[in-house]
Amino acid sequence: MGLFSNPAFSEGSMQRINPNYGIDNNYSGYDSFSEGSHQNVISERIPDNGLTVSAIGVFKKLAILLMITFASALVCIAFPQLIPVCFILSLLDIILAIIMAFKPESAKYLAPAYAVCEGGMLGGLTYLFEMVYPGIGVQAVLLTLFAAFACLAVYRSNVFSASFFSNRTVLAGLLAVCGFSLLGLFDHWFGWGFAIFDDFSPIGILINVAILIFFLYVFLVDCDNVARAIQRGVSKTYEWYLAYGMLLTIILIYLQILKILAATRRK
Repeated sequence: MGLFSNPAFSEGSMQRINPNYGIDNNYSGYDSFSEGSHQNVISERIPDNGLTVSAIGVFKKLAILLMITFASALVCIAFPQLIPVCFILSLLDIILAIIMAFKPESAKYLAPAYAVCEGGMLGGLTYLFEMVYPGIGVQAVLLTLFAAFACLAVYRSNVFSASFFSNRTVLAGLLAVCGFSLLGLFDHWFGWGFAIFDDFSPIGILINVAILIFFLYVFLVDCDNVARAIQRGVSKTYEWYLAYGMLLTIILIYLQILKILAATRRK
């Protein structure tokens, strides 16, 4: 199995970015890297002559995508009448994500469009939460930024070896989260009333915290994916795609934090 932390970093997508992915350098997954070969995406400075992926390039583009998402969300919050339109436009994200998965080079143009649509959806959702829990949006944004920077600091510290960033763990976790969400949907539809699926119950809050911790782990794997792209000299064209992949995880972290804050503030 190849680099995988979210759909954007699936094996198929990474092979499109690098035709030699999984073939060159005796690469066969994370386990083929010893601790000594572990690369640090934050402190690593590999000369690229402007032709290959660089950490600075990826994070600059990630910052641009985050600003676009934030600006789009603010517009939706400032003009609540746009919320239905924003939710409809967010459906375009699925199409954009599919196109980028098959044509990663198109992320240079489609990732900003994705950020606009996703930002509108997040803005509308945050506005609805704000109506019930005033101030929750600002708290969620600040906590998300803190969590992301904390993950970057942890990754930079080299506390964990390369084997810690396991593809199989991420895939199993994503399947578990999807399965749990599906069961929760059935519980809501059929009125089973299991406390484990109640986001506002103590056990529900604990489960959501566990899911948040998992998403933070996914972000660490995203950082490792960028480091390995740098190590393999992937074309600079794909910096937008790598930044888009990280944006997906940050959005998941934000939504999970928003859900936890709402649960803890419910009277």
